[in-house]
Amino acid sequence: MQYLFDQGADDQYPDSLLRAVRKGQLNAVKWLLEHHLYTELREGERVIEEAARNGRLEILKLLHGLDSSVGKKPLARSVETSEWWSRSCYTLDVAASNGHLDIVQWLQLIRPKTCSSNAMDDAAANGQLEVVKWLHANRSEGCTERHGRCSTLAMDLAARNGHLDVLKWLRKNSSKGCTANAFENAIEHSHVRVACWLRKHYQFDVPKTMTIHPPNQFDMVLFLFSHFPETFENGNSARPRLVIVSGPNDEIVPRWVQANEPGITLHAL
Repeated sequence: MQYLFDQGADDQYPDSLLRAVRKGQLNAVKWLLEHHLYTELREGERVIEEAARNGRLEILKLLHGLDSSVGKKPLARSVETSEWWSRSCYTLDVAASNGHLDIVQWLQLIRPKTCSSNAMDDAAANGQLEVVKWLHANRSEGCTERHGRCSTLAMDLAARNGHLDVLKWLRKNSSKGCTANAFENAIEHSHVRVACWLRKHYQFDVPKTMTIHPPNQFDMVLFLFSHFPETFENGNSARPRLVIVSGPNDEIVPRWVQANEPGITLHAL
């Protein structure tokens, strides 16, 4: 880097800094910050959020403790680093979404306002149960459309991604529950265990139109036909429209459909 710097090759500094942050290369980050004049607020905002996204707590601590006075080492820049943080409104949300609880806890101490309801929604969506528990106990934002301590969106998204442990915890610890979207999400993404659990605890109708994706689409079809026989009965005018997405090696799916349910639409990947 020193050689490139001496040759005047500084046009790649912003991207180089982001790559160093992403990979956790603390010394490289220090060097780049010492030798580059950052003038764009967006550059600093991206650096902070990239560090939070990738779990780089030491780099975040470095960025937070910088002496950003103009003309002073280690940084000589025309934009105060405090302004970087003021623009990074979703740093805690990003860390929560990616399961970096140590960063979430640290940001709570030094930047408690960098959190929104997206933090718990996204943590639930990504199956970050420990983060969800901590946010529930330590933050007041809750989730989108909060009633009590969490939201329907958090459970709907957790169902979409198959995070049954998160669903169970949210049902026990929040008063909001979920919407019919949770059941539809579980069906369409072939999360059979989630669909079974939702059917046990909530009274949802089968969606009128469903597109069931791999990898467990055949198991999901069997679940639907066994648990909702009247809904899928031949001659039922309100029978749902079912599309099954099958991969090139899913021979059992089209074979079963042709033999048992020719009315089901098959879509090959």
